[in-house]
Amino acid sequence: MSLIDGKPEPSNIPELNMPQARINISDAADVVCDECGDSRFEPVYLIKRLSPLISPTGKEEVIPLGPPLVPPIFACYRCGHINESFLHPSLRAKVKESENLAKANKPAPKIQASKLTLLKKDE
Repeated sequence: MSLIDGKPEPSNIPELNMPQARINISDAADVVCDECGDSRFEPVYLIKRLSPLISPTGKEEVIPLGPPLVPPIFACYRCGHINESFLHPSLRAKVKESENLAKANKPAPKIQASKLTLLKKDE
């Protein structure tokens, strides 16, 4: 309201007189990982390394890319996969490349010593 005449001030924000929809969350479909089917996700960040040659400080910089620079990115809690539908099109190729490298460089799974059977050579 205006302090001078008690009348409402004109606003540049249009009024939205839309009826409020009633949503039952149980009617919404679960989102699942395209790789393993798990329905749990966690936020992740893409990270860029900035060379000292172009850094404003003259030192190497590590820059996490997340909100507000890019939309939030969610990875599967179980397997780490990022559904393609979660990514902005400009990031899809980069994330796919990163996932392929991670799969290729995965260390062998750890084996519990109690489950190993040792074989002796015949002498």
